[in-house]
Amino acid sequence: MLIKSLGSLGGYIGKSLGGGMLSTIGRFTGRTIGNYLESEKVHQNHEEHNKKVFEYYHIGKQIHSLKTVPEAYGDYIPLIFGTVKLHGAIIWIGNFNIKKEATSITKQSSTHNYEHNINYVSIGFALCEGPITKIGKIWHNNQVINDLDYEYTLYYGTETQEPDPLITAAQNNSNCTPAFRGLAYIVFKNINLNDFNNKIPIFSFEVTRNPNITLDCHTTLQNANSYNTADMIQSIVIIPGSGEFTLDPQIQYKYNSNSKSPSVAVNCHNNFNLANSVVSLNQLLNTCNNIKWTAPVVCWFGTNLDANKCKIIPKVEYHNYGPNWQVADYIRNNAQLVSRDLTGNLKYGGSIDDQSLLRYLALLKNKKLKIMLYPIIMMDTNGKPWRGNIHVPQYSASALNLDNIIATFFRGGKEYTAINPKKGSYNYFILHYAKLVAGKVDAFIIGSELKKLTSTYNRFSNNAVEKFPAVSELIELAKAVKSILGKQVLVSYAADWSEYHHIDTNDGYYYHLDPLWACDTIDFVGIDAYFPLTHTQDSNITIEEIKHGWESGEGYDYYFDNNQLKQFNNIDLAWKNIKHWWSKYHTNSDGKQTMWIPKMKPIWFTEFGVPSVDKATNQPNIFFAPDSKDQQYPKYSTGAVDFLIQSKAIKASLEYWQQYSNMVENIFLWAWDARPYPTWPTNPYWKDRELWPTGHWINGKLTSINLAAMILELCTKSGIDSSKVDVTSIDDEVAGLLITKNHKTIDVINMLRCCYFFDIKTSAINKISFMKRNHKTNLQLSARQCIIESNQASVNHTIIAKNQILNNINLKFIDSNNSYCLASFNYTLEQENYSQQYNLNLPIVTSLQNVQNICQTILKNANAENILFSFILPISYAYLEVSDIITLIIEDMKFIIRITNIKYSQLIIIIAAVTSNIVSTAAKTSK
Repeated sequence: MLIKSLGSLGGYIGKSLGGGMLSTIGRFTGRTIGNYLESEKVHQNHEEHNKKVFEYYHIGKQIHSLKTVPEAYGDYIPLIFGTVKLHGAIIWIGNFNIKKEATSITKQSSTHNYEHNINYVSIGFALCEGPITKIGKIWHNNQVINDLDYEYTLYYGTETQEPDPLITAAQNNSNCTPAFRGLAYIVFKNINLNDFNNKIPIFSFEVTRNPNITLDCHTTLQNANSYNTADMIQSIVIIPGSGEFTLDPQIQYKYNSNSKSPSVAVNCHNNFNLANSVVSLNQLLNTCNNIKWTAPVVCWFGTNLDANKCKIIPKVEYHNYGPNWQVADYIRNNAQLVSRDLTGNLKYGGSIDDQSLLRYLALLKNKKLKIMLYPIIMMDTNGKPWRGNIHVPQYSASALNLDNIIATFFRGGKEYTAINPKKGSYNYFILHYAKLVAGKVDAFIIGSELKKLTSTYNRFSNNAVEKFPAVSELIELAKAVKSILGKQVLVSYAADWSEYHHIDTNDGYYYHLDPLWACDTIDFVGIDAYFPLTHTQDSNITIEEIKHGWESGEGYDYYFDNNQLKQFNNIDLAWKNIKHWWSKYHTNSDGKQTMWIPKMKPIWFTEFGVPSVDKATNQPNIFFAPDSKDQQYPKYSTGAVDFLIQSKAIKASLEYWQQYSNMVENIFLWAWDARPYPTWPTNPYWKDRELWPTGHWINGKLTSINLAAMILELCTKSGIDSSKVDVTSIDDEVAGLLITKNHKTIDVINMLRCCYFFDIKTSAINKISFMKRNHKTNLQLSARQCIIESNQASVNHTIIAKNQILNNINLKFIDSNNSYCLASFNYTLEQENYSQQYNLNLPIVTSLQNVQNICQTILKNANAENILFSFILPISYAYLEVSDIITLIIEDMKFIIRITNIKYSQLIIIIAAVTSNIVSTAAKTSK
């Protein structure tokens, strides 16, 4: 006899966390949510089989409580996945070292000398089972401390790590000093106890551990479900683009030659005594293991949104201090200062020093990375507006003046050429970098998002559109840049997502950038691809919805005109239909065909990204910045921090475009910061640190791990051969999981099922499959097709009484948005008047918003799946699988049911199922 089951592996699933919620019948029995979809006989028949399949791994008992603080010595070593906050457990304390320090205090005319003791001690803290990936923030009494103030050594918990030399020396160099192999721990040297009221401090640590497992035997990059988001990223933009020495791999010091005050490092804010950019780059390579391309941003500043008045110049942060700084022929003393806000803070960092940029490019090349240099204008004017708003004012936009104004902006005037522009012009800015980085980069961007300029046009005398002078200027600039860099360097322009396609005028539509895209010196079509991918008020946005958003919705099926939704009457104008635009000839509304030839050049997404904020995919281009006039949150967003939607959107988009890699050849994610996490954003030295939680940065955010890899490691720890485990349909990511008690593996997996709603089935060859819900089929099954046995009804069903169904849930979790503190959330289905409550403890790191979605799903499923079915089918239906969703017709009623158990016996199969929802055929007919 063969059984395919959602039942308990290693015990009754229905009597642990997962059963009722996960089969989601939600029957309430005292403290337990029961799920007896199978008969007791079926349970007895396969219980021993399952015990052999799923041996216990002692990481915990049933999860009845949730604690993150060690209770006492001798506690279990925590096992973690993803990123969590761990409280260090002291495993070693060195001898106390007392130093005397003299101080003098002068009062009136007398001076008093005092001596006091300073107590130092070295301490070792155990963290968790290794190997870990990294540590981030460090806390004492729930306050983040500056790790630069302490000297420590981190041991990652490998099986080859050597004993700590400090501990070894304290043991008189004994050969018996333990190396604590397999245990991640950290040793602090000479902690000043006076800083802690002469008490031994207990630190807490932000620790990341990736699953110690490979998924290569289960999936490939062509089926990337089981890969972390970070591992899918191959190209990335490196910001901030300003900060005089932000990119410098050498430590630089701020000093005043006329003062005896000590110099201060301006680009070293880390515990490694390395330049910030070096530490950050190492973090990038450790986080995104498949990075091939980097795009460092370098910024000059625009002085006015009026193109006729706008100068493009580099700026500095201060005049009277070193180190030496030079950009082009600007030096510290003759460059303009970056402006300051009303509180005296710099609005931007200064432009990046030329020599420091060259040193950084050399570092990238040393890491075997390809480089696309990305010069960008930042507007140092009131409200820090977007560069895309640089424009020709309406009063001066006559045909007579337009060419002159555009020529002034790009070249400095008509008397200058594209390759020999005037200082302060746009071309001067771009050509400086082309000359500086010649022979050092692989690709070069000549500009980005100059939307209002590129859409400005001249007219014929009959008022028809004649030409777009800014586009002509970009073509000439591209030729000049190409002549400097050579044919081997790829050159393009990075158009805004709302700019690359066409513009609408009073006279019709024009593919205004096509002359640029078709130009011989442009090698690819560059798009900053912040297209709207959803239009929803629901915060629980799925990966599939995001993928679907690339080929549907706003910009593809419809557009908004003064907030009025209108359907596209002409597919040629659907600006999100990139495939159609790329593969077709283009004809302007005046009947003239453009120079674009279908598929003539590949597309690069020169920018693509999503902020980590609620409903970010509604408007991926929107970010919150209080000092910017363009600041806001995405449409319908609550403004809540949401790392998960950022991760989902990145993953979904990279997976979607993978199938069209012959068209979209490269995708640069915006963005990675050259300042190392967690010093940035926790250090108040940087004002923009407050923007990190909901911004586009991915530093410190893509620490989620793949649920499939987690399940696979749990199984292998239980002694199950990984080849016997199928996780290919699991695509969720987990921010963090903390296991501090002695739980069974099955209890942990059941807990994960509570959050991520997947099913488990077993096969005759001891294969265990973990499957996402909603395996819909087209099968419609009539009760008349079922086999009647022993005068029983063709279909047996049991309706769960309303007062036995969950209506209220109280869920405890670890809050990712509140320093990993324990939190609880209570949720009730308001439309129901019965009250059955369940307390659920989930040792997962997640957000309050995600917890609300979990509770809502659990309770809605508990109410929807309130009818149990059992019936017998002939063996011809052996193709059915556990978790398949089929339609069952009984008389005049249609039931959508989900199969929860299949038992094979001779030439019949016995099915157990539960309602997914119910539809009345009669009601549908009457309607």
